[in-house]
Amino acid sequence: MRSRFFAALCAGAVLVALPAQAQSLSGDEILASWGDKRLDATLPNGNRMQLVFRKDLTVHATGAATDQGVWKTTPTGYCTKWNRFNNREERCFTVVRRADGGFTVRTAAGAPSAEVAPLN
Repeated sequence: MRSRFFAALCAGAVLVALPAQAQSLSGDEILASWGDKRLDATLPNGNRMQLVFRKDLTVHATGAATDQGVWKTTPTGYCTKWNRFNNREERCFTVVRRADGGFTVRTAAGAPSAEVAPLN
């Protein structure tokens, strides 16, 4: 009896010690977090850009490259269509909020796209 109790207690301790799985933000959460705010984005190649995702669904980028376009929220993230970036093709992304208050952005395929932090 004691050995079963000890085994159950240890199993519970292991479950408590495991970090919670990070959850992607919904489009509504992204709009609330990013709408009309300046963001600092670091791309996988180390380049940095400043982004503004406006609540009117336009998006602006300055820094390592400059462009503007449109964006939309989706149930599981957001999509952008830039005037020059990505051959003017729509690309969709997921966003996870980090413990430090920043965000990790991934492509629809799960590849890293940017590390983002609010500027204001």
